[in-house]
Amino acid sequence: MNPTQVLSAMGDMGLRYSRKEIYPAYYYISNMINDNRVIVIYKDLLPVAVITFSFCNNYEPFLQKGTWDYKPHEPNGLILYIEKMVSIGWNREIRKDFEYKISELYPNFEIAVWHRWAKWGDRKVIAKRRMNYV
Repeated sequence: MNPTQVLSAMGDMGLRYSRKEIYPAYYYISNMINDNRVIVIYKDLLPVAVITFSFCNNYEPFLQKGTWDYKPHEPNGLILYIEKMVSIGWNREIRKDFEYKISELYPNFEIAVWHRWAKWGDRKVIAKRRMNYV
């Protein structure tokens, strides 16, 4: 997908952009696509989730940056920081699909961190990766 298609899919899932956010959002998504840091999950050929992410050893700089500011990441980092997640629901099937795709690209991470938005303030969520060995 190109940046316009990604932003359109995010909009179709409920994300709204103010006029002043359109260009910064476009450049952010462009950079993230070029850096292979956007995952789109499909169901029945329609996008149901768009996730942007970074790998790091300290997620604080990613948390503190502006909403549409692009920041390079450390591909060998042990922390998966989910920068943006827009989805139509977040069920087990979508989560497993995301986990599979991210593990294929970056098999070395140990934990995932994101901040879940709420009207009363963000909430940090930390998930430890479970390695399934045969």
